[in-house]
Amino acid sequence: DYDQMAQVITNLLKNAVEAMPEKGGQIHVRSIDSSDEITIYISDTGTGIAKDNMSKLFTPFFTTKAIGKGTGLGLPIIYGIVKMHKGGISVKSNADPEKGPTGTTFTITLPRTPIN
Repeated sequence: DYDQMAQVITNLLKNAVEAMPEKGGQIHVRSIDSSDEITIYISDTGTGIAKDNMSKLFTPFFTTKAIGKGTGLGLPIIYGIVKMHKGGISVKSNADPEKGPTGTTFTITLPRTPIN
């Protein structure tokens, strides 16, 4: 569903922008397709996601944003849309500058469907 996948991409881009509030940064969107799947990478050079929060990212109503700034539904909705399309979503992040550049990468993998 084109509209649902646009919602996934838009929400991940919005989150990436919000992860870079003060110093700015870069967002990279890359896709790779093969004969059986399409993989989309959305990366930012933002503050990263704390290790303690990684396991909670797709949990409904979990948010690290201030009250009134987020509902905690964006990533769970993304997860549901990707799963509805028989795809997968994963995330890698570093929030510790001592361990290297900070930032986050979401990877979405979707199966190719034959065009009739």
